[in-house]
Amino acid sequence: WWNWETEPIFVLTSSSAPEISIIPPASGTLSDSVDIAWTTTKQAGGTMQYVVMASPDGGNTWMPIGLPTTSTSITIPTDFLPASDNIIFKVVGSSGLGSNSAEVSNLTIENRKPKAIIVSPKDGWVGNTETKWILQGYGSDIEDGTIPTGEWTSSIDGQLNTETDIILSPGKHILTFKVTDSGELEG
Repeated sequence: WWNWETEPIFVLTSSSAPEISIIPPASGTLSDSVDIAWTTTKQAGGTMQYVVMASPDGGNTWMPIGLPTTSTSITIPTDFLPASDNIIFKVVGSSGLGSNSAEVSNLTIENRKPKAIIVSPKDGWVGNTETKWILQGYGSDIEDGTIPTGEWTSSIDGQLNTETDIILSPGKHILTFKVTDSGELEG
Protein backbone atom coordinates (compact mmCIF):
# COMPACT_ATOMS: atom_id res chain seq x y z
CA TRP A 1 0.00 0.00 0.00
CA TRP A 2 1.14 3.48 -0.83
CA ASN A 3 0.96 6.19 1.81
CA TRP A 4 -0.14 9.28 -0.16
CA GLU A 5 0.28 11.63 2.78
CA THR A 6 3.92 10.78 3.53
CA GLU A 7 5.09 9.81 0.02
CA PRO A 8 3.16 11.80 -2.58
CA ILE A 9 3.67 11.04 -6.26
CA PHE A 10 3.81 14.75 -7.05
CA VAL A 11 3.35 17.98 -5.18
CA LEU A 12 1.41 20.83 -6.71
CA THR A 13 2.50 24.24 -5.52
CA SER A 14 1.24 27.56 -6.67
CA SER A 15 2.53 31.03 -6.35
CA SER A 16 0.66 34.25 -6.74
CA ALA A 17 0.44 35.62 -10.26
CA PRO A 18 2.57 38.65 -11.08
CA GLU A 19 1.03 42.06 -10.49
CA ILE A 20 -0.30 43.91 -13.55
CA SER A 21 -0.33 47.70 -13.98
CA ILE A 22 -2.17 49.38 -16.86
CA ILE A 23 -0.58 52.46 -18.37
CA PRO A 24 -3.56 54.87 -18.61
CA PRO A 25 -4.47 56.27 -22.06
CA ALA A 26 -3.21 59.78 -22.78
CA SER A 27 -6.76 61.14 -22.64
CA GLY A 28 -9.88 60.15 -20.75
CA THR A 29 -11.96 60.81 -23.88
CA LEU A 30 -11.49 58.01 -26.39
CA SER A 31 -11.35 58.46 -30.16
CA ASP A 32 -11.81 55.87 -32.93
CA SER A 33 -9.20 53.61 -31.33
CA VAL A 34 -7.38 53.35 -28.03
CA ASP A 35 -3.97 51.92 -27.16
CA ILE A 36 -3.99 49.88 -23.95
CA ALA A 37 -0.58 48.92 -22.56
CA TRP A 38 0.41 47.29 -19.29
CA THR A 39 3.40 46.15 -17.35
CA THR A 40 3.81 43.12 -15.13
CA THR A 41 6.25 42.17 -12.41
CA LYS A 42 8.81 39.55 -13.30
CA GLN A 43 7.96 35.93 -12.66
CA ALA A 44 10.06 32.82 -12.15
CA GLY A 45 8.98 30.98 -15.28
CA GLY A 46 6.21 30.36 -17.71
CA THR A 47 4.56 32.69 -20.16
CA MET A 48 1.86 35.11 -19.15
CA GLN A 49 -1.31 35.13 -21.22
CA TYR A 50 -3.53 38.20 -21.11
CA VAL A 51 -7.19 38.78 -21.89
CA VAL A 52 -8.37 42.36 -22.39
CA MET A 53 -11.99 43.15 -21.54
CA ALA A 54 -14.17 46.24 -21.85
CA SER A 55 -17.20 47.45 -19.93
CA PRO A 56 -19.32 50.33 -21.29
CA ASP A 57 -21.36 50.57 -18.08
CA GLY A 58 -18.93 50.92 -15.20
CA GLY A 59 -18.27 47.20 -14.73
CA ASN A 60 -21.84 45.84 -14.75
CA THR A 61 -21.22 43.94 -17.98
CA TRP A 62 -17.96 42.87 -19.59
CA MET A 63 -16.99 41.79 -23.08
CA PRO A 64 -13.67 40.21 -24.06
CA ILE A 65 -11.69 41.93 -26.81
CA GLY A 66 -9.97 39.47 -29.09
CA LEU A 67 -8.13 36.29 -28.20
CA PRO A 68 -5.68 35.82 -25.33
CA THR A 69 -2.29 37.36 -26.08
CA THR A 70 1.24 37.26 -24.72
CA SER A 71 1.79 40.87 -25.79
CA THR A 72 1.70 43.69 -23.22
CA SER A 73 -0.21 46.13 -25.43
CA ILE A 74 -3.16 46.17 -27.79
CA THR A 75 -4.82 48.73 -30.07
CA ILE A 76 -8.59 48.53 -29.80
CA PRO A 77 -11.06 50.08 -32.26
CA THR A 78 -13.85 51.70 -30.23
CA ASP A 79 -16.65 51.50 -32.80
CA PHE A 80 -18.34 48.67 -30.87
CA LEU A 81 -18.67 50.77 -27.69
CA PRO A 82 -21.74 52.99 -27.15
CA ALA A 83 -21.43 56.57 -25.94
CA SER A 84 -20.66 56.48 -22.22
CA ASP A 85 -18.84 58.39 -19.51
CA ASN A 86 -18.13 55.25 -17.50
CA ILE A 87 -16.01 52.95 -19.69
CA ILE A 88 -13.56 50.55 -18.05
CA PHE A 89 -10.84 48.41 -19.63
CA LYS A 90 -9.53 45.41 -17.70
CA VAL A 91 -6.47 43.24 -18.33
CA VAL A 92 -6.51 39.76 -16.80
CA GLY A 93 -3.19 37.91 -16.80
CA SER A 94 -2.48 34.29 -15.99
CA SER A 95 0.50 31.99 -16.11
CA GLY A 96 -1.66 28.89 -15.72
CA LEU A 97 -2.60 28.44 -12.07
CA GLY A 98 -3.05 31.94 -10.72
CA SER A 99 -4.32 35.16 -12.23
CA ASN A 100 -4.27 38.87 -11.54
CA SER A 101 -6.01 41.81 -13.14
CA ALA A 102 -5.84 45.57 -13.42
CA GLU A 103 -8.36 48.15 -14.59
CA VAL A 104 -8.37 51.66 -16.02
CA SER A 105 -11.67 53.50 -15.56
CA ASN A 106 -13.45 56.84 -15.93
CA LEU A 107 -13.01 56.78 -19.70
CA THR A 108 -15.47 58.50 -22.01
CA ILE A 109 -16.75 58.05 -25.55
CA GLU A 110 -18.93 60.81 -26.92
CA ASN A 111 -21.99 60.11 -29.08
CA ARG A 112 -20.86 59.46 -32.65
CA LYS A 113 -22.82 60.20 -35.77
CA PRO A 114 -24.72 57.33 -37.39
CA LYS A 115 -23.66 55.70 -40.65
CA ALA A 116 -25.98 56.00 -43.66
CA ILE A 117 -26.12 52.91 -45.87
CA ILE A 118 -27.58 53.09 -49.38
CA VAL A 119 -29.01 49.76 -50.55
CA SER A 120 -30.50 50.96 -53.86
CA PRO A 121 -29.59 52.39 -56.30
CA LYS A 122 -25.97 51.27 -56.48
CA ASP A 123 -23.24 53.70 -57.50
CA GLY A 124 -23.06 54.01 -61.29
CA TRP A 125 -26.51 52.62 -62.11
CA VAL A 126 -27.96 54.06 -65.31
CA GLY A 127 -31.57 54.25 -66.50
CA ASN A 128 -33.58 55.91 -69.23
CA THR A 129 -35.75 59.00 -68.61
CA GLU A 130 -38.80 56.91 -67.58
CA THR A 131 -36.98 54.64 -65.11
CA LYS A 132 -38.80 54.34 -61.80
CA TRP A 133 -36.11 54.33 -59.16
CA ILE A 134 -36.63 52.62 -55.81
CA LEU A 135 -34.58 54.41 -53.17
CA GLN A 136 -33.66 52.16 -50.25
CA GLY A 137 -31.37 52.95 -47.38
CA TYR A 138 -31.06 52.80 -43.62
CA GLY A 139 -28.88 54.09 -40.85
CA SER A 140 -26.73 52.19 -38.39
CA ASP A 141 -25.93 53.65 -34.97
CA ILE A 142 -24.23 51.99 -31.99
CA GLU A 143 -26.68 53.56 -29.51
CA ASP A 144 -29.90 53.49 -31.58
CA GLY A 145 -29.35 50.36 -33.67
CA THR A 146 -30.98 50.46 -37.09
CA ILE A 147 -32.47 53.77 -38.21
CA PRO A 148 -35.06 52.70 -40.83
CA THR A 149 -35.70 56.04 -42.52
CA GLY A 150 -33.80 59.05 -43.74
CA GLU A 151 -33.89 61.96 -46.15
CA TRP A 152 -33.02 61.61 -49.83
CA THR A 153 -31.82 64.49 -52.00
CA SER A 154 -30.70 64.76 -55.63
CA SER A 155 -28.09 67.15 -56.97
CA ILE A 156 -30.59 68.07 -59.72
CA ASP A 157 -34.09 67.52 -58.26
CA GLY A 158 -33.45 68.55 -54.64
CA GLN A 159 -35.34 66.77 -51.83
CA LEU A 160 -37.04 63.59 -53.03
CA ASN A 161 -40.36 62.14 -51.93
CA THR A 162 -39.60 58.50 -51.22
CA GLU A 163 -43.25 57.55 -50.57
CA THR A 164 -43.48 56.46 -54.23
CA ASP A 165 -41.13 55.26 -56.96
CA ILE A 166 -39.00 58.15 -58.19
CA ILE A 167 -38.66 59.32 -61.78
CA LEU A 168 -35.61 61.58 -61.90
CA SER A 169 -35.08 64.49 -64.29
CA PRO A 170 -32.69 63.77 -67.18
CA GLY A 171 -29.03 64.18 -66.25
CA LYS A 172 -26.33 62.75 -64.01
CA HIS A 173 -27.59 62.80 -60.41
CA ILE A 174 -25.65 62.61 -57.18
CA LEU A 175 -28.05 61.10 -54.66
CA THR A 176 -27.51 61.75 -50.97
CA PHE A 177 -29.09 59.80 -48.13
CA LYS A 178 -29.00 61.38 -44.66
CA VAL A 179 -29.99 59.75 -41.36
CA THR A 180 -30.34 61.35 -37.93
CA ASP A 181 -29.87 59.57 -34.59
CA SER A 182 -31.65 60.22 -31.28
CA GLY A 183 -28.86 62.62 -30.28
CA GLU A 184 -29.60 64.74 -33.38
CA LEU A 185 -26.31 63.77 -35.04
CA GLU A 186 -26.44 63.28 -38.81
CA GLY A 187 -24.66 60.82 -41.03
